[in-house]
Amino acid sequence: MKPQGITISWQGVVVGYMLSYEIDNWNIYGKWQPAQSTLTEEFLNRLAREEELHIMVGGTDAYLDGESQVTKVGGTSAYLDSEPQDTIEFRLL
Repeated sequence: MKPQGITISWQGVVVGYMLSYEIDNWNIYGKWQPAQSTLTEEFLNRLAREEELHIMVGGTDAYLDGESQVTKVGGTSAYLDSEPQDTIEFRLL
């Protein structure tokens, strides 16, 4: 069953949910719940290595093509640069 909250997607796959949130300028903070998906573990591992990842919030994912152009499929674009623990924080583009 899908949790009630904001969908967090990466590479076209839902990797988690923000169950409640607060907004502070361009940053959004909220309670993190990981999804049971094929990419969630890789997503968390890349964040643990301090990589900044482009995510989609509230829709399907976007990706960078060979020319480093963002292709938006749906939702709102954001960057995430730290591994979520109990909470998740990201900045909107």
